[in-house]
Amino acid sequence: MTETELFVAYAQTTFVADFPQGSVEIRVNGLHSSLDQWLGLNGWTTWGFATAWNPASVCLALEENRQRHHALIQAVSAMGLPAWPGRGTPDSDSWTPEESLFVPGLTEPDAVGLGRQFGQLAVVWGQVGKSAQLLSCAS
Repeated sequence: MTETELFVAYAQTTFVADFPQGSVEIRVNGLHSSLDQWLGLNGWTTWGFATAWNPASVCLALEENRQRHHALIQAVSAMGLPAWPGRGTPDSDSWTPEESLFVPGLTEPDAVGLGRQFGQLAVVWGQVGKSAQLLSCAS
């Protein structure tokens, strides 16, 4: 797939964040009022959704992806931010769901930096009251 085709596929993905009280589905360019409400109640105004799996959309072995995910968890923890597990599930069967993290309080530059650190082409980022965005991690 070309980078343009990959970005279309990313935009046609449901990003699911798993919270103790239930899961929230996030769509690029979509508004998410229940998520905004929960973020506001907890004092956050921004969030990011990132994966370390399959850098640049090149499939890796399951064990390697799991090791990369663990490193992502450590990187977010080192930033002093909480995280909840999630997964990106494409609308098509073009790839299997990828383990991910939903990170409240993540700034836009930090979201892009995290994506770059793990070789991702893009991350999803949002602000309370605004639609979710697909951000390029290209330099």
